[in-house]
Amino acid sequence: MAAKPTPVRVQRAASDIGGQLAAWRRMLNLTAVQVAERANVSRDTLRRLEHGDPGVVDQPPGEG
Repeated sequence: MAAKPTPVRVQRAASDIGGQLAAWRRMLNLTAVQVAERANVSRDTLRRLEHGDPGVVDQPPGEG
């Protein structure tokens, strides 16, 4: 079964949120590693969030 395409509104919202997250991180002079550690996510997940990847899902550690 093929995955449904992500709605445009969701893509736009994810991009906006990601841009705001990256801007706040930079304003606070935090590195991506620091934010990822504090949020208990991998550096790659933070990168995906900051780049507006709507495919980032909430999964318990070790299950993704």
